[in-house]
Amino acid sequence: MAELVRSKGYAAEEHVTTTEDGYVLSLQHVLSGGGRLPGALPGPPVLLVHGLLSSAVEWVINYPHQSLGFLLADAGYDVWLGNYRGTPYSRGHREYSDSDSRYWDFRLDEIGLLDLPALVDYVLAITGWPQLFLVGFSQGNTAAWAMLADKPQYNNKILVVVALAPVANMTFIRSPVRVLVPISPLLTASAIAANRGRLLVRPQWLRRVAYALCESPLRYACALPTFILFGVNPNQVNQVDSPAYDFSKITAPVALFSARNDFFANPEDVSTLRRSLPNVVMDYIVPEPAFTHLDFVLGTDAATVVYRPLIDFMNYWMLLYGA
Repeated sequence: MAELVRSKGYAAEEHVTTTEDGYVLSLQHVLSGGGRLPGALPGPPVLLVHGLLSSAVEWVINYPHQSLGFLLADAGYDVWLGNYRGTPYSRGHREYSDSDSRYWDFRLDEIGLLDLPALVDYVLAITGWPQLFLVGFSQGNTAAWAMLADKPQYNNKILVVVALAPVANMTFIRSPVRVLVPISPLLTASAIAANRGRLLVRPQWLRRVAYALCESPLRYACALPTFILFGVNPNQVNQVDSPAYDFSKITAPVALFSARNDFFANPEDVSTLRRSLPNVVMDYIVPEPAFTHLDFVLGTDAATVVYRPLIDFMNYWMLLYGA
C-alpha cells in the first residue's frame, strides 16, 4: 500500500507489528507532506484507523487534496495508517495462513482489545511521543471505545480521539435489516461455510459498489455486512445502554464529527454516545444536509466540510496543550 502513497507524490514506509494473539498487522507511515518546512521535525503522530470491511486505503484513495491522510501530512503531522486483522494488508499470523479457518476465528472485540493497542504502542515506540491523535471512521471508533473502556491505561496515550461517523450502538437505526436479527446466526454460519471464514475485503471494487448502493434507494442494505459477519444479539436491540463496555472509563478527550443524514451512525445514537462519554471536547455536525456515512471517507466535499474543521481543531488543541 505504500506504493499507492508514493504514486501520489508522498514518501512512505511499510511497518508491521504483532498482536498478543499472533496477528501481524501492517502500518503505512506517510513521511512527508507539502506543508512541512524543509528540515523541520514531524509534528505529533496521528494514527488513522479504518471502518468495517475496509482498510487504510480509505484515507488516501482520493486525490491528495481530498484525502485526510495527505492533508494531515501537509499540515505537518506524522501520519500513520493502521490496518486491522483480516484486511488485505494485514493477513499475517505467527501460526496460521489466511486460508486456514482458524485465522478467521475472531470477533469484533479483538480488534479493539488487541489490534488497536498493538498499533498505538507501536507508533508511540517508533516516534518517541508519549501520546498520539487517534482518528477513526465508523467501526474504527467502535474499536477505540472498546480499547479505552477495557484498558483505561490507554486513555493516557491519546491526545484526542477524533471520531468520524462514530458508531457505538444501533439502538435507533432506522433500517429494514432489523428483520434479519432472528436469523443472524444462520447468516453468519452460511458466510463462514461459503468462504472458509474469510472476510472478503477488496477495497477497490467494494468501495464502488458500496458507494453506489448506499446512495441509492437500497441504502439500508449497507448495514447487511455487519449483521451477517458479526451477528446481532436480539436482547440488545432497543437497549439504551451497551452491556459490554463502561463508557465512563473513557476519559481521553473526544471530538465527535457526525452527520444528520448518516443512517448508520444515526443522530439519535450519536446523541446517546455523546451523553455517555465524560470528556467530549468538540461536537461537530456536518452542515451539508445530504452528507452520508461513506462521505466521511469517500466524499469529494469531505475536505471542505469535515477535514478542514478537523485539522483546525487539532492545530488549536496543540496550541493549547501541545509540547
